[in-house]
Amino acid sequence: MAVRAIGEDFLEGVCFCPLRSLLWGYPRAVLCAPSESRAGRPVQGRPEMQPIRVSNPQRWIGLVVVVLVLAVLPLAGIGLHFTAKAHNNAPFDIDTEFPVLGADGRPLPETKGAALATAIARVLGWELTGTGWRPNDIIFNPNWWGADNNANRQLGILLATRVTAQEFSDHLTKTQSDPYDTNLFNAQSALRNRQTQFMLPSFESKMHEAIGDLDAYSAGLRSSDAQTRSRPVNLRATELVALANAWESLLGDEHNKLLQMACPLWGKPNPADRPQIPGLENDILEEGCVPWMQTDDRFYEAQGVAHALYHYIRGVRRDYWPMLSNPNRTEPLHLLDEVSLALHVAAHIKPLVVLNGSASGLLANHLQNLEGWLVEALQKLAAFEREIGKS
Repeated sequence: MAVRAIGEDFLEGVCFCPLRSLLWGYPRAVLCAPSESRAGRPVQGRPEMQPIRVSNPQRWIGLVVVVLVLAVLPLAGIGLHFTAKAHNNAPFDIDTEFPVLGADGRPLPETKGAALATAIARVLGWELTGTGWRPNDIIFNPNWWGADNNANRQLGILLATRVTAQEFSDHLTKTQSDPYDTNLFNAQSALRNRQTQFMLPSFESKMHEAIGDLDAYSAGLRSSDAQTRSRPVNLRATELVALANAWESLLGDEHNKLLQMACPLWGKPNPADRPQIPGLENDILEEGCVPWMQTDDRFYEAQGVAHALYHYIRGVRRDYWPMLSNPNRTEPLHLLDEVSLALHVAAHIKPLVVLNGSASGLLANHLQNLEGWLVEALQKLAAFEREIGKS
């Protein structure tokens, strides 16, 4: 009983009494005195004290503070929503920076890989502006404060960038017997560092290194010096098919994450609620469910993948324009544009609150709304791969 009384006195004095004193306007010494009935023993040496009302202005201070906090929290969330929505509109356009035709209407020289390298550098550079790289924050750690939407979006961008940079270095600019381009190899190696590393080295410093290597690659394409000359992309279908296949695997993985069912708010998922195929033992969907608190994590990661791939596809379209602009075969170019359109729509879906409602429920299912556009991009990308493979 004595241990229990001491514990209750501690909670009352540290947690509850200060809050009641702030809200009700009583002196803390009165409200936070040890309770005789609770402790089961008299309080020695302390005369009985009567509650004394204090002035009205002091009594209302606590209420004003609580009301302000409750008002600021939703306003802060709305502010973060519109800030992130504005950040989705990147201030660069690869089609404008690398036009196909000049002012006189004549075709411009081949870019040879500069458009894709510039697209990767621009995407990484834009994520370093504003609030910067979020996954490695310490003071404003996304896992502590709950403001993890942009952090998960940046992780999706990094995932798409790593896949694209590796294909750029391993396939687009070399054949089996060719050496790696030094700048591209260094760039994709820098991006393989741990994305949550805060220092020694920080991941921001590695991103700046990768941007510098990509800029050096683009400059090397214009160099006449054999020592600094960069390796241009191979204008062949084989390497382009390998890149498209890597992007399909990436989009397929994100599609699978978004398709999972939501976990119930309480209790365990009922296997009978999962879709079944008559005559088969296995479910249609992957085992497990998405907890409600992880719904927005998956949504923004997939959206980051869509954002990055949109810009990278525009770069590939420009670099491979000599091969894709065949007037006798317009299907590959048309399919690539449709992939870009689907990814652009997916990258700009921005609900105020991400929900994962059931198919027949009243709540929206934003994961499947986003998943529909990713499937559209995935199907058109697979058709593009088949058309390219025919050449």
